[in-house]
Amino acid sequence: MEAGDRVTQDVQVTRVDWDSIGERGFWAAERAAKAVASGYSSVEEDDVFQEAVIYLATHVEEMTKQADYGNSLPGIRGGETGARKAVAYLLTLRMRAWAQTQIDTRARELDAAVKQEERVDLTRWSNRPTPPGFEGMAYTPAVVETALPAIWDESMLAGVQGERGPSPDMPKASSDPSHSGTHMAHVADLRRAWRDAPLALAERRALFLKLSIGLTEQEIGSHEGCTQQAISHRLIRGLEKLTAHLNGREVPLSGTEH
Repeated sequence: MEAGDRVTQDVQVTRVDWDSIGERGFWAAERAAKAVASGYSSVEEDDVFQEAVIYLATHVEEMTKQADYGNSLPGIRGGETGARKAVAYLLTLRMRAWAQTQIDTRARELDAAVKQEERVDLTRWSNRPTPPGFEGMAYTPAVVETALPAIWDESMLAGVQGERGPSPDMPKASSDPSHSGTHMAHVADLRRAWRDAPLALAERRALFLKLSIGLTEQEIGSHEGCTQQAISHRLIRGLEKLTAHLNGREVPLSGTEH
């Protein structure tokens, strides 16, 4: 970046004078970077150094006054050595404040990420890994879970409407009919599987109440007079039975009644 370039900081436009840093400034930046990095284990010295150099170039007047103060100190504490130490001292204080801001920002971002992860519905197979035994199969529990509601709700035959998808009354784009039958084929297979697969009645009720009516596992448990954990196992076992039936293979089932 050339001298005279302009950068925006906190809405204000500050003139950057890179030539003003000089040997004294780089020395002070190195001292400040080492001091701050040694006090904050999560802050890299190189990052502090770069931020310190930017601060020097954008706060020329402040640093000049600090250098003049150090230079004017009496005895061996003054002169050029005093100017360097004075700039390094003030710069270290500024960089410690910057480092703390970085740490606080990362903490907020981590907290937001944790909260977002907690909002993910892990009772849905689309948010969980494929269980052992179903890897590489044409049908997985996630595919079955996604397509199964369409056997009860014909409005879903055209595909599942995403939560952030366009409104149903928006103009439709053209499509290639030869590549548009996957979902319909899944629904046709699922209708036969729902009829023929060896599901227990309790498993069928749990799947219907969750995927068609939209009840939570706790609500289904209250309706069925059992625990949420029991409903969870019924849903897992029911989906796995349907998936195994669709793939025409015997697969060890993970769901057990509690």
